[in-house]
Amino acid sequence: MHQDRPSVFAPLLLTLALASAACGSEPPAAPPAGDGGSPAPAVRIDDEPPGASCPEGGRAIHKGEDDDGDGVLDPGEIDATEYVCAERGGGDLPELLTTRAEEPPGEHCPHGGTAVRSGLDLDGDGALDAQEVSGTTYVCAGAPPEEPEEPEQTPERLVRIDEEPAGPNCVAGGAAVHAGLDDDGDGALGDDEIDHTDHVCGASLVGDHAVTDLDDLQALEGIRVITGTLTLAPELATVVSLPDLAYVGGSLDVEHAYVLERLELPALAHVGGDLSMLFVPALRSLSLPSLARVGGALGLSQVRQLAAVELPALTEVGARLEPRLDAVAIQADALAELAMPSLRRSGGGIHLRGAALERVAFPALMEVGRFELWDSLAVQALELPVLQEVRGDLIVWGIAAAEIALPRLLTVAGDLDVVDAQAAARLSLPELRGVGGTLVLARCAQLTDLELPRLASAPRFILRDQARLTSFSLPALATVKEQVGIWYNPSLTDFSLPALRQTEWLSLSGNPRLAGLGGLAQLESVSLLMTVEDNLALADLSGLAALSVLGGYLEISGNHAMTRVGLARLERAEVIDIGRVGISGNDRLEVVDMPALRRVDGLGISWNDRLTDLSLPSLARIPGGLNISMNPALPQCEAEALAAQLVAQPEHVYLGGNDDGGTCE
Repeated sequence: MHQDRPSVFAPLLLTLALASAACGSEPPAAPPAGDGGSPAPAVRIDDEPPGASCPEGGRAIHKGEDDDGDGVLDPGEIDATEYVCAERGGGDLPELLTTRAEEPPGEHCPHGGTAVRSGLDLDGDGALDAQEVSGTTYVCAGAPPEEPEEPEQTPERLVRIDEEPAGPNCVAGGAAVHAGLDDDGDGALGDDEIDHTDHVCGASLVGDHAVTDLDDLQALEGIRVITGTLTLAPELATVVSLPDLAYVGGSLDVEHAYVLERLELPALAHVGGDLSMLFVPALRSLSLPSLARVGGALGLSQVRQLAAVELPALTEVGARLEPRLDAVAIQADALAELAMPSLRRSGGGIHLRGAALERVAFPALMEVGRFELWDSLAVQALELPVLQEVRGDLIVWGIAAAEIALPRLLTVAGDLDVVDAQAAARLSLPELRGVGGTLVLARCAQLTDLELPRLASAPRFILRDQARLTSFSLPALATVKEQVGIWYNPSLTDFSLPALRQTEWLSLSGNPRLAGLGGLAQLESVSLLMTVEDNLALADLSGLAALSVLGGYLEISGNHAMTRVGLARLERAEVIDIGRVGISGNDRLEVVDMPALRRVDGLGISWNDRLTDLSLPSLARIPGGLNISMNPALPQCEAEALAAQLVAQPEHVYLGGNDDGGTCE
């Protein structure tokens, strides 16, 4: 077992300083990515065997330019070599260290990136000091994703109803209906914001009005304007028809009208507050052919027999509502079609449920606070052809459409969930650039075609339980800050996330036909957790060619075709667990090969029946625990040799259940 480095290596500081002074202490800056400049400088440090350059052996520090751009300094690319030699009778050679630091946008990386500094720990303090840096390379970020064009924002159009006295505009009086844009954004239509006034002459009611019986209903005959709220709760009427009513300044509430079957308001154009129908179980049809604007929410609930809704002129609903609030909430189990052909904007959310719904159509809708379609298993067509912006969640859960296509959707500020769309063979979102919450695609039994070519960012991406999906590509997805989860997809053989460089959590589980991880070739860092488990066809991890940093836990288990765990560039991890104790190992695993791994806080390699070779030549520190056990083909001497190469004893060590009779070279 190596001990702490003796001070005999202190003179190496002077040796390296003199050598560095001759050719510069740091290579020149790498040219910006994609600028057509010269190749990036690179450094490679190798062990130097005893010989002419170092009689007692040492380190060879090669410098040059990465001419072929593969990130490795090949022998033909070496321009100069310096040597750090061991003293006769001295102790250990200094350890190779690397550090990473954020590189701001500038001459090295136009869009920012990471500066990777490397050198030998000459003073043995476990830290790479500035004078010990022998080379710096830059891992540059790509250009940021193209920002989607923001839909043009215009002031909200408001309506104000005032009483109109008898005079030239209305001989017998009436109402003045003012319209205009809310230029100052205060939610009220000021006199200086009025650009149009209609005079509705005839009878009007000032304030709120409630209808509880037939007499109240008859009193509304001929009324054109009600400035306050109208509440309809007639106990005896099966049909309510108010042919003259054009404007309601407050809300229109129809509640507990248990015998009402048909509501006809052919002239109603404007409701300033909510339009609500609650506990109207006999209602079969709702005809509002002239309704253009609802200032609050439109809600239909407990209307079990409602089979027809006419809203052909409705252009705006709930403009001032927050996305988390429902602007349209409809739950009607007898309704077969819901179409709002003129609706362009909904400030709040649209929340729909209907057991009989077959068609949901919003052909003019461009902006919505939230859109949710739940448990509507009969839906064959979801039509949102011009929708561009969802300011909250977009959830489609449990529909029967063969295709889900949103051809102009640019952004979803909240979650995007497509779940239990059992008949959907194709999901097409060709213009989607960003998702602000979790992107979940789950249990779409017929899905074979996933089209998200421009998606650049989502904090979390989950793809699970897709029975027929064999492959997918998200070519622009560069930013998944928190989680990538690909789980339980029985037909998936490959996938591609070529722009992804880092994430916090990567989980690949239960994909029995997944054959390789080449789709993660650019992934460099997983900062919290990485699990690779129960992928029965996965033979190795060679696709993770760029992975160098694991800030947390690595678990590899239950991959019964895996013969090799090879992570060529991995240098540091918190905990590595290959084959979990008592649960599931990797029963064909033969080789664990991590040549660059220098430190791991805890290492467990257990229950891997065919494991014969541990290749961890650079591993020097395991401060926590070391457990190499129950690997019946692994020579015990290999486990002991690994423990012996560490510079300090781990806090906990267990080496047992391996092949005591095996031999080591």
